[in-house]
Amino acid sequence: MMDQIDFGIIELLDANSRISNTEIARKVGVSEGTVRKRIEGLIDSGLIEKFTIEFGVKRGLKAFVLLKYLPQKNTKEIVEAIKAIPEVRSCFQTTGEWDMIVRVFTDSSKEFNNVVDKIRKFPWIIETKSLVVLDID
Repeated sequence: MMDQIDFGIIELLDANSRISNTEIARKVGVSEGTVRKRIEGLIDSGLIEKFTIEFGVKRGLKAFVLLKYLPQKNTKEIVEAIKAIPEVRSCFQTTGEWDMIVRVFTDSSKEFNNVVDKIRKFPWIIETKSLVVLDID
């Protein structure tokens, strides 16, 4: 079970995966050894699956595609199919009006349009809505 220290570590790593364990320890208020052991535990438990490079965050195009899909379709199969598209970085199952949010990085709006076209071609997709990120702080 995660506690506030684990959440703090994950939040800091999410903002900057290159942050040092020493810096995390200082910000979270624990020792560097504690941070190292907590990160190992989060990896072993599967809560941290990978550390990534987000190419195109400052350059290129970052966007989100909101999806509605047929309720009869298995969500795991949907995620596997969509994540097979190379420009797709993450899939988030959501509550509310939209069933899923897909995070996409491309080099251009033309490539992004191609990704959206690929997603729309899946027969179980009912509706999509695209949101392009204009600025990142």
